[in-house]
Amino acid sequence: MRHRGSLFLIVTILLVLPVACVAVDNDDDASYVLGAGDILQLNVIQQPSLDRTLEILPGGAVVFPLIGEIQLGGLTISSAETLVQQKLQLFNNELVDITLSVAHYNAMYIYVLGQVVHPGRYSFSSTPNVWDVIRIAGGTNAEADVTAIRVISQSDQSTRSMVFDLTPLYQGQEPPPDLDLQPGDTVIVPGRGQAITPSMTSANVFGAVAMPGVYPLAVPTRLMSVLMMAGAPTAESDLEDVSIVHPGRDGALNAERVNLLDFIRKADPDANPLVYPGDTIRVSYAETGLFMRVYPVILGTLTAAATIYLIVDRANN
Repeated sequence: MRHRGSLFLIVTILLVLPVACVAVDNDDDASYVLGAGDILQLNVIQQPSLDRTLEILPGGAVVFPLIGEIQLGGLTISSAETLVQQKLQLFNNELVDITLSVAHYNAMYIYVLGQVVHPGRYSFSSTPNVWDVIRIAGGTNAEADVTAIRVISQSDQSTRSMVFDLTPLYQGQEPPPDLDLQPGDTVIVPGRGQAITPSMTSANVFGAVAMPGVYPLAVPTRLMSVLMMAGAPTAESDLEDVSIVHPGRDGALNAERVNLLDFIRKADPDANPLVYPGDTIRVSYAETGLFMRVYPVILGTLTAAATIYLIVDRANN
């Protein structure tokens, strides 16, 4: 009975133990800034059992047993390393030698569509410009119109579209455009004679679909049918947050957000709108569920409690 009481007390202390807030320096503009989707590798020299990979969740946090959630999104790798070390030292102040590195750069990703050698999604370890993105996609092909390369940036508030003429760059007369791209931006390289207007004969599909890319679209087609052309949404998709960008006749862009689940569950026709030639579709990624975020914390806490209990039990015996 005494042992059960000790174990209950230990578990209670670990579950309610407050974690101190630590201020970190995030002024190192020369370093990579972490974001959702990045995979980190943590190594603890004094205690290799703590070595593990950590994924930054959509909210910017990582989940670490014993500690819980740590907000690393928006920090440089050096600041994140310092913060993780300070959090670990709350449990063991002898952990003074840790390293944190980026195993996979997934936060800084750009989509490249159209007349490039290898269209698709690409990740970068630093902020790229338009030329960096086109170059990593293999460069433009023979059908590309480099006078009308379009960059589409979409945020929660607005959609921004810019057109660049890279002819001077190809002729060696000027440097690349001085524009740093943002995570999730789309670079579209049209073919010759294909302006980025509704007269185009294709639709751009990216995000959480099986096969992002450019798909032929000669006539207006329902959203679900276009997504099926792209291999259907993946298991990680958030069908409540599908965005469609429509190019207007005056060159302006109009963004529309669709809850596709209303079409699937309620047969709401408005939730399955028409997609027009020249449109761009983005299927958002779903955030990790609360249980999957909390489960590693609970598991780690219980494991630590059991370990402490065994130590106490052996000492008493």
